[in-house]
Amino acid sequence: MTRIDGERVGDGAPGPLTMRVREAYWALHDDPAYARAVADISTPAGH
Repeated sequence: MTRIDGERVGDGAPGPLTMRVREAYWALHDDPAYARAVADISTPAGH
């Protein structure tokens, strides 16, 4: 997060925690258990 309501937060650059979360998120895309598109996931009947 670098802005809230159009106002810059801190120095306007993503911080170390944001970068760690971003890297972890994209790393999951290499794991087949998390790599399927949402459209490929079936919804159980009745839901």
